[in-house]
Amino acid sequence: MNQTVFMLGMLIGVFISGHLSDRFGRRPVLLGSLCLSIVSSYAGAAVPNLSFFYVTRFCSAMGVAGIQNAGVCLCMLFHYLRKCKVFLQLSSLRKADPSVGNSRILSFATSFLYYALTFGSARLGGNMYINLLISAAVELPVCVVLPLVVKFVKRKPPIIVSFVVTCVACVLVIVVPEDMVVTKISLTMIGKMFIATVGNINFVYGGEVFPTVIRTVGVGTAILCSRIGAAIAPFVRELSKSTHVAVPSVIYGVLSIVAAIMVFLLPETFNRQLSDTILEIENPEKLAKYQTEGPIEETELEQPVTA
Repeated sequence: MNQTVFMLGMLIGVFISGHLSDRFGRRPVLLGSLCLSIVSSYAGAAVPNLSFFYVTRFCSAMGVAGIQNAGVCLCMLFHYLRKCKVFLQLSSLRKADPSVGNSRILSFATSFLYYALTFGSARLGGNMYINLLISAAVELPVCVVLPLVVKFVKRKPPIIVSFVVTCVACVLVIVVPEDMVVTKISLTMIGKMFIATVGNINFVYGGEVFPTVIRTVGVGTAILCSRIGAAIAPFVRELSKSTHVAVPSVIYGVLSIVAAIMVFLLPETFNRQLSDTILEIENPEKLAKYQTEGPIEETELEQPVTA
């Protein structure tokens, strides 16, 4: 219950912080979220009962979500922000570019699989604490290698490969006999390592998909979807008790393949000039000119594209 309350708080937090950041600025929201998280965390240590504890956890999660959402976009803006004259809504971008919806599905699947495999590692057999320690340790190589991957490799191939490997690992767990505990743990940790790779790349890739004017809202909605997945993950694991022990692993494998297919539909952003306005995405031919010849006047973007 504590995990679900926390994820619901992050879900609401990314939604609110995204709109506030695009309206009032990233830095004020970042500082306000930091204060909210600190105050709520300390208050949680002094609450008299469980109900108030859940309230503090919810508020703390909202603060963490604001830090994550505004902080990531603020860092990206140091590199990519330019002057823009218009502020358009995310719904307009969704109509112009279906990849926005695909990005949300990608975020949902990544967070769902990450937390599902993390929580599931405690029930694989053997020592629960050692399993959780290994689950955290397998992310260390990802933190070391990932900066090089983001800098020198395209975005889509490593994400697709990671989803496929995660799918294979989850499916193989089904056929491994129950007495082969080490093999089950190893396969689960492999899946956890690769889905952690997707999550870290998506922090960069997810922001690059959206234009500058709504980047915080876009990233916020993607994080919102990811928190829905994280909130659902603990309950899906319980399906093994009411249905069949293989049902959760089947769900993980199917979702991994669906997410990999969605990645194919997303644009490649590696070493490409990021768009500033929705008009640039609506006119890809003009955007290509923008990438090679420099900034385009907004009036030129509004002109129809001719053959």
